[in-house]
Amino acid sequence: MWVWFVLIGLLTVNLPILCWLYRTGRMTAWKVACAWPLALVVMVWVAFLEQPRLPTGLACACGPALLALGAFLGLVAFHAYGRQRVPLMPRDWTPPRLVTTGVYRWIRHPQYLAGLLLIAGWFFLGRAAYALVFLAPLLAVTVWLRAWLEERYILGPKFGQQHRDYRKRVGMFIPRIFGRREEPSAAS
Repeated sequence: MWVWFVLIGLLTVNLPILCWLYRTGRMTAWKVACAWPLALVVMVWVAFLEQPRLPTGLACACGPALLALGAFLGLVAFHAYGRQRVPLMPRDWTPPRLVTTGVYRWIRHPQYLAGLLLIAGWFFLGRAAYALVFLAPLLAVTVWLRAWLEERYILGPKFGQQHRDYRKRVGMFIPRIFGRREEPSAAS
């Protein structure tokens, strides 16, 4: 059973790397396109592996709540970002404008957070203890890595100072209540 968790972990960690290889022209689109649905099927399947189960009350309370929150956040993010017409497998595509309205006013990557909430909700519904303890944090790191790569190599160069100011005001996955304090300048 541990072999499956290691294989699943390797697959999820490599997804951002596969996307980056495609974007830089080092991998074909069909290989990356096959990896994403495979990873989603594996995420659904892993909840049914033999493993310790969470208490039913906790699973019934948290699972539907996380699924509903993830679905709502995903729909709101899609609505705010949806007019950009993002291609399924973008290689040279960059967004025409930096979206900072709607839910993007509080969170820079609500679509990724929505995906994490949906997966965690599914793991709760399946009462999959190992998946929540081992795989969910690995997925969170993978999603963070993808968001970081996107900001560093796509959004930052395209939008420059506007994106840097946006990053100072808005949290990546968790809203900033008080915002980031400005760093003291070297001249002061």
